[in-house]
Amino acid sequence: LKGGPGSGKSVVAAYRARNLVRGLRALGHDRPHVLLTTFTNALANTLRHLVDRLLGDDADCVDVITSDQLVKRILTEAGREYRPK
Repeated sequence: LKGGPGSGKSVVAAYRARNLVRGLRALGHDRPHVLLTTFTNALANTLRHLVDRLLGDDADCVDVITSDQLVKRILTEAGREYRPK
């Protein structure tokens, strides 16, 4: 999503995640998993709170992490060292 500060990007992302989880459940997926990424820890925390409020018990189906955390996860799973500058 693209937009200025306070334009509602995080809210849209949280609602989209909720709709994806609901849609996947409707298709028969027991444990759907949605990944939301953002650039800063502060934004990830805010987004996590939004997801928790919107999804309730299904909030654990949504992983909210920063882009750096995603890169670290991918490299670690590939057996590579994560060396941010």
